Amino acid sequence: MNDSRNTSPRAADPKALYQEVILDHNRKPRNYGTLADASHHADGHNPLCGDHITLAL
Repeated sequence: MNDSRNTSPRAADPKALYQEVILDHNRKPRNYGTLADASHHADGHNPLCGDHITLAL
C-alpha cells in the first residue's frame, strides 16, 4: 500500500512541532485571564525555572 499523504518535515519531527507550538502560545496567548465562575482552582510552581501557574476550572 502506498501512502500518498504529503507530510511536512516538521510533522515528522515531534520536537520541532512541540517547539513551534510552544513559541506560538508565547506569541499569542489564549485562555488568559481570570475565570470568574470557576468551581476549582489549583496553583503550581516550578522551582527549577521559576514558572508559576494558576488553573481554574
